[in-house]
Amino acid sequence: MNIFIILLLITIINSSTNQSFEVNCWGFPSATVEMKSENIDYNNNQSKLITFHTTSTSMTKYIFNVNNYYETITSENLKNIQSFKKETSQPNLINTLKTYQKNNKVIYTNSSITIPENTYNISLAIADDNVEMAEDAVRYGGFLAEVSEGAFVTNENYWVGGEGSYISHNDDSNTVRNWTFEWKAPADGAGDAVFVIYFNVVNGQGTNGDQWSYLTAVSLGTPQASSHELSIHELGVTLMQYWIGLMGIGVVLLSVLISYIVMRGGSAHYRG
Repeated sequence: MNIFIILLLITIINSSTNQSFEVNCWGFPSATVEMKSENIDYNNNQSKLITFHTTSTSMTKYIFNVNNYYETITSENLKNIQSFKKETSQPNLINTLKTYQKNNKVIYTNSSITIPENTYNISLAIADDNVEMAEDAVRYGGFLAEVSEGAFVTNENYWVGGEGSYISHNDDSNTVRNWTFEWKAPADGAGDAVFVIYFNVVNGQGTNGDQWSYLTAVSLGTPQASSHELSIHELGVTLMQYWIGLMGIGVVLLSVLISYIVMRGGSAHYRG
C-alpha cells in the first residue's frame, strides 16, 4: 500500500529543533516532511512555534500532488494553544483552518468554537494514490482513535465515546481524508498517553480495493506519583498485637523443631 501519514501530536519539545524526513514508495522518493520548533515572542509572551510541512516530490506531483502545512503556537510550558493554522492541498481536497484570540480565548475563524486550556489539536491526513477518490462519491475515508489518558473533545463532526477515550468520523466528516480533532490532556502525574489510530481509505463506489492500516503514538507525560508505603502502625495494628503475632510465629516454629527431634529420635531407621 502506497500511503503516508501526517500526524501532528503536540508533545514535549524542550528546545528549538529542525527535522526533515523523506517518504519512499517502492524505493522511490514520494514526499518530504519537515518539522520545526522554535522559541518565539507571541503577544508579548514567551511561546513555542511548531510547524509541520509535507510536500510531494517533483516526480510525485504529477501523480498525487500534496502540500500540507500545519502551524501551532503554544505557551512556553506547552500546556495551552495560543494559535493554530492548517492549510492542506491534495487531489479533490483543499481546506484552510485558522484561529484568532479574543478576550484571552482562542477561537476558530468564522465560528464561535474555542480551544479550551490544556487542550491540543491532533491532525491526521491520509494520502493513498492506490485508492482514487471517485467524483461525487459519498465517502472517501474514516478513522477511529483510542487514547489511554486524557479525553477527546466532543465535536459535531465526530463521534466520541467511552467518556472521551474514543473518537471517530461520522457522516459529516467521511467525505475527506483529512481530520483535525481535539484532545484534552490529563492532570499531571497521569503518566504517558498512548494513542492508537485505525484508518481506512475508500473510493466511495462500494467496490473492492479499500485500504486499512493503523499507527501508534505516545505523548510523554509527567511520571505517575509513587504510592505511599504504609507502616504497620498506619494499617491499624497496635504494638501489643504486633508482638503477640511475633510470639505466635515463634511458638509454631519451636513446636515444629521439637516434633522433628522427637520423631528423629524415636525412629527405628535412624542411626546417629
